[in-house]
Amino acid sequence: MKHKKDFLMQKVADMFVVVPVGAAAVSFNALLSFNESGALLWDKLENDVTVSELTAAILQEYEIDEQTACKDVAIFLDRLEKVGLLEGQ
Repeated sequence: MKHKKDFLMQKVADMFVVVPVGAAAVSFNALLSFNESGALLWDKLENDVTVSELTAAILQEYEIDEQTACKDVAIFLDRLEKVGLLEGQ
């Protein structure tokens, strides 16, 4: 899976915001902001990745247990799914 290409992430102060571009700017009626771990996952979703690969990226970057990493990745992906930003699932 990966995120749709009509969305870019921009850093604003101490958070990361997803900004729609092109046709998506007309039809997307939400604002998404991420912390650093969300930004890491968003960057990984530039390419086609699996849930396991996303979880591994979180485990490598942060000192958390695998169960917490799996839960956090699932919550993040669910959030993106609800607003229609994922493709190739």
